[in-house]
Amino acid sequence: MATKIDYISYGGKNGTEFACQENLRILQETLNGKVNLRFVEKIPKKGDVLYVHMNPNMYNLGFFKSLSPHSYKKKIVFVVWECEDVPQFWVDALKGLDVWTASEFCKKALSKKGIKSEVVSHSVRPIEPNEVEKNDKEFTFLTVFDSHSQILRKNPMAVIDSFKMAFGENRKVKLIVKGANLTRAERGFFREQQQINITLKEDYLPAAEYRKLFFKSDCFVSLHKAEGFGLHLAEAHLCRLPVISTGYSGNLDFQNEDNSWLVEYEREAVKVPYFKRMMEKEKTFWANPNKEHAAEQMKSVVKDNIDKAERGFNEVSKFCSSDRVSKIIQKLCDF
Repeated sequence: MATKIDYISYGGKNGTEFACQENLRILQETLNGKVNLRFVEKIPKKGDVLYVHMNPNMYNLGFFKSLSPHSYKKKIVFVVWECEDVPQFWVDALKGLDVWTASEFCKKALSKKGIKSEVVSHSVRPIEPNEVEKNDKEFTFLTVFDSHSQILRKNPMAVIDSFKMAFGENRKVKLIVKGANLTRAERGFFREQQQINITLKEDYLPAAEYRKLFFKSDCFVSLHKAEGFGLHLAEAHLCRLPVISTGYSGNLDFQNEDNSWLVEYEREAVKVPYFKRMMEKEKTFWANPNKEHAAEQMKSVVKDNIDKAERGFNEVSKFCSSDRVSKIIQKLCDF
């Protein structure tokens, strides 16, 4: 008889949620009939495996308490956090549950509060390029962010500053800044940053058009303060792009000096209101990437990028492969 997995998410339609769903779909394909995946809106009173994708926060603690009476053989909660410490109230919220997370960075943050967790990386399928014409006269950098994922954490402003530092208004080099869900103030700010070689794309793009952005580009840049995993970074590697990124947090599970252009940083206290509110009075940290070093890395990529980019593709293909991730889940669930 097939094991039933009931999946419920209150995480919003973001990259992490889609990645979690992809992992479970791959598991279902791999086990070929041994697993039956159901997407549910309300939690049944009993079942085989309950898989919840949601971080505890101050407003949903009642939901986590409500999980106790439900009779499941296994109750999994997938959480992701982007600071060096998780909130103290997570300790009680996650008690008695099997906690999974996306990276060693997240696992370390959880363990500092005594919360045991298992790392289940995101599986990312390589994307075959469509017929896309690149502009050989320009070298194009790409950075992407969603304002709903905390714009100060994603830190696209630093990418713009570093690009200007490296190239000024050189027309042979271009930066595309792809934003989503910008507020009016954010939209105004980024429009003011545009110049002859910097373009803001703020409109919604269908998946196929979004992927074309990667294939039209020559290098992907992320000067994040922290990433729970770094899904866009993995996707960029699998498009065979050279990748420049902050040498910090969840992306270091699959990035290193041999396959990426890592940017130096200094640790800084987190001052973003959302994280400060969640942490209450407790202090926590993340990275402040060095913009001068990022500018140097940008110049370096323009000169020579083929070998390192190919290593990135090969290594990330293995790390994010459906076969590897499926085996991790099978072992944890004893399928």
